[in-house]
Amino acid sequence: MWDPVDGFGGNGLYKDLPVNYSGLVIPGRTGGGCVQDGPFANFTVNLGPKTDTSGHPRCLERDFSGLFANQNSQKEFVDYVLTKKDFSSMAWAIDGEFFHSLDVPTVHNIHYGGHFSVGGSLGVMGDPPVASSGTSSAANGQTRTNPSF
Repeated sequence: MWDPVDGFGGNGLYKDLPVNYSGLVIPGRTGGGCVQDGPFANFTVNLGPKTDTSGHPRCLERDFSGLFANQNSQKEFVDYVLTKKDFSSMAWAIDGEFFHSLDVPTVHNIHYGGHFSVGGSLGVMGDPPVASSGTSSAANGQTRTNPSF
């Protein structure tokens, strides 16, 4: 999936969190900078950060965390989602019904894990209003600067 030739490209270069960073810190983060390869290496994101819609052109950033991905995509979670017979039930399960049914207070779920295991603390996928810019879509105000994709 993250292959630079046949996929969406890889991680951003590693960068430290700013000294005054007050956002969510994802464990095991490995990037945070601009995507370096693949079809999104020269991708410009204009929406955000957060709810800013005035236009703030910058590179697409990714901050992979294999640790966080593994915590949020365990086989028992996936198996539970696959037991669902309709879309509504499946969507609720992806968003954490598994833990709610066990009365377990946690933020871990497959949906959340997808955003933050790719976007991490500093990547665009960690910014919910902008999260779709980490996918293959060129919607939501982004401008493609790499026409080869």
